[in-house]
Amino acid sequence: MTAGITRRRLIGGAAAAAPLAVLGTALAGRPAEGAVLLVHDDTMASGRRFAAHAAALGTHSVALHGERVRLVRQLLARRPARIFGLTRHADHLLFAEVAGEAGYEELASIQHREARRPRTRCSVAAETLASLARAAGPCWPEAFAELALGTASGPSPLRPVPRPEPAFSWVLRPTA
Repeated sequence: MTAGITRRRLIGGAAAAAPLAVLGTALAGRPAEGAVLLVHDDTMASGRRFAAHAAALGTHSVALHGERVRLVRQLLARRPARIFGLTRHADHLLFAEVAGEAGYEELASIQHREARRPRTRCSVAAETLASLARAAGPCWPEAFAELALGTASGPSPLRPVPRPEPAFSWVLRPTA
């Protein structure tokens, strides 16, 4: 194999190529166009990678900035069917709390930790999402963008990517 490419990384990239099939009904069935909201922390390399990959797939991810509570309320006024975020813990907590007040629930959250397995919270979908995160390895920001947008091409496991720094990836949906 070429330098920097391991069998594990190649298999991980392939495993990340079909995340929607694994998650079943919790995330599958992409809502109507524009109904998925992507948010990220632009100060984090993994957040910028998530946003860049979403942009390459034709969707804009909103960078969290300024007065967070006001911004989150403005974003929630659109009533998205799903919200996918890749942020720091504090922004994850704030977004989840404000979204909860607006009638949203957390479907899944994953704490990505350096040199350790991702830690999950919430539903069975969170465990499946964590398995995908482990399989995608350092390609997780790109795989998460593809999951959010319902694509299944998978990030290229052949290009070298830096290991993402500690972060939270999370998914919210409206309560029934």
